[in-house]
Amino acid sequence: MARIYFRKGEWAGKKVEIKGPLTFGRIKSCDVTIHDGLLSRQHSRILEENGIFYIEDLKSKNGTFLNGERVTKAPLFHGDLIVLGETEFVFESKDPKHQRKSQELEGQKVGKYEIRSKVFSSPLFDWYLGWQTTLERIVLIEAFSSKYGGNKAIFSRVLEKARSSQKIRHQTLLEIIDIVEYENSVLILYENIEPLFLRDAILGGKMTLPAILKWMKDVVKALEAIHEKKYIHGALDSYNVLFDNNGRVRIPPPGLSPWTLKIRLQGSDGSELLSFTAPEIWKGKEITPAIDIYSLGILVFQCITGKLPFRSKKRSQLKEMHLNQPLPSLEGNYPPRLQLLLERMTAKNWQERISAKNILEQIDLLEKEITQAESTKMASKAIPQSKSTTSSSEKVVSDRLPKATIEALRNRFSLPETILFFLFLVVLFFLSSSITQLFLRLLEL
Repeated sequence: MARIYFRKGEWAGKKVEIKGPLTFGRIKSCDVTIHDGLLSRQHSRILEENGIFYIEDLKSKNGTFLNGERVTKAPLFHGDLIVLGETEFVFESKDPKHQRKSQELEGQKVGKYEIRSKVFSSPLFDWYLGWQTTLERIVLIEAFSSKYGGNKAIFSRVLEKARSSQKIRHQTLLEIIDIVEYENSVLILYENIEPLFLRDAILGGKMTLPAILKWMKDVVKALEAIHEKKYIHGALDSYNVLFDNNGRVRIPPPGLSPWTLKIRLQGSDGSELLSFTAPEIWKGKEITPAIDIYSLGILVFQCITGKLPFRSKKRSQLKEMHLNQPLPSLEGNYPPRLQLLLERMTAKNWQERISAKNILEQIDLLEKEITQAESTKMASKAIPQSKSTTSSSEKVVSDRLPKATIEALRNRFSLPETILFFLFLVVLFFLSSSITQLFLRLLEL
């Protein structure tokens, strides 16, 4: 049975089954009455035709939006997001007819490219290794998820944004060599690398702190370049950070945000992508480059600990955590500066977040602290520890005097004073011996 689930607005948290035509608007005669000044009296409706549900705009003033695009009438598929003014709801159905047809690209040939094997999947993109037949080289292919294949407007937007992202160049950003529109997908082709995705590295075991700081520094430098060009990356998470053949960190270029952020928020409860979402996005506020700093802070915490700081299978609980809960403390022997840095990166108020430039300064200080700590540790291991602090001269004396006397002398006198004292005793011993012998001779006389 089909239903809608309200995520935002007056009806937030409620579910309504679709048993027939369902109208939305401000007046009481609507099936779903919404007191929202942005809605028309009769704004839109959901209707069924031949087993397929449609969302239809009823000539409203402010429009009906499906997956971020204004529509007049469009089919609904499971997971689609509908926005009416300040109200958001999701269409849900388990009926196979209401599921988008997935398209498997593996093994396909698209122009001069052969799509050979899938290497990674994320909620928004699938990654493949391919072969460019003209230059006979391996290419990395990012394909926008076929989940959204029924909406041509979405793919037009992806195509447009992908092309605009080619304007930014940085050694950490993957270089786009081609963009191809293919049936229900947009293929973004990158330079020749066989990637290791950060998510796989995290699942494989905790990364060392020096290694984390190294790739973190490279990503921050890339963000600096992106922000200087008035762009926002908007997609920093464990799915979008990878390492090339030489172990260098790489990230896809920006350009799809903030539009992709709308798609991200459509993710189902428990979607990991939501765990990197800044508080201002949850609130629907203005998006600034500070969202990238927040996402990076969450990502670094995940790399250090092996787990996300805020975790919940329920969207409402996850939202509450990002809005109000402080960042958990790192468990283990980590520099206090690191905890403070992550807290500043994930500040709830975007205006209080640390800048990319200051992050680099803090990373440099952290690296120096780690180097100094390692040097001190190695130096302490290199110094041989004597099993006994007793000198040879003390040993000679200790054979002649009681142990208690030796200890008392150690505590009372310094080493030079002790030596002089014992020399005095030796001289006194010989003098007393001579005097005794002289006295005995006198007695014999």
